[in-house]
Amino acid sequence: MSGTFDFADRSRVLVEMAPDTGSPVNFNGWEFTARPNVPYRRKFTATLTGMKWYQSGATLDVTTNPKYNIGRLLDFYRANQMWDVFAVNHEYLGSILCRFAAPVNPPKALPDSNGKTEPFEVSLIHYNPAY
Repeated sequence: MSGTFDFADRSRVLVEMAPDTGSPVNFNGWEFTARPNVPYRRKFTATLTGMKWYQSGATLDVTTNPKYNIGRLLDFYRANQMWDVFAVNHEYLGSILCRFAAPVNPPKALPDSNGKTEPFEVSLIHYNPAY
């Protein structure tokens, strides 16, 4: 395990995405959907609000306001990529293990905003070694 995803924790909501279901097959007018042969894995979308780019001179500052710092988020992503697991505090599931389901692509800073960005989404997938 490599750290805790604690970004924008006061404004973040983890929304569980609808499960992938098999597409129905048509048998002479009768639709059939097979039961999945692998366990369901929860996928989440975390909308991060209030995130900001910080700069120290000509370099990216990753220490100022750590929970809302995009530079620190990018460092966290680079350390974990899409294969390492980390803890996430979910609103009702408690502490769960997750991985990134897609690369993190934060937006550019808004004009004349002192580094603030629009809210953006990060995709996570529940990691459960008991599968």
